[in-house]
Amino acid sequence: MDPTLLDVVLVVGFAARLTRLAVADTIAEWPRILLVRSAGKVSAGAVRWAQGLVSCPHCVGFWLSAAVVGSWVAWGQTGPWRAIAGAFTVAYIAGHLVGALDLDSED
Repeated sequence: MDPTLLDVVLVVGFAARLTRLAVADTIAEWPRILLVRSAGKVSAGAVRWAQGLVSCPHCVGFWLSAAVVGSWVAWGQTGPWRAIAGAFTVAYIAGHLVGALDLDSED
């Protein structure tokens, strides 16, 4: 399967948005807390590992990127995959644009 420019943009945008979601967004704070608490039941080393994992965009990004590429290989040429990846990509770009424009919710 030869990737098109659209495929590359969608894979990168999808992986970037998922990484941001997993590492930084407040909506995913509770799963991050649960992972660290669960690791606490194993050992102090597991807690350090879990804390590092949930705060490191490079660590999380690697695994999420692998999953995104795998999903692209399996379903990337389908409309539903492109729609989902497109929504995540547009959300990522829109978030950066809004942040760069420094728009307040009161505007």
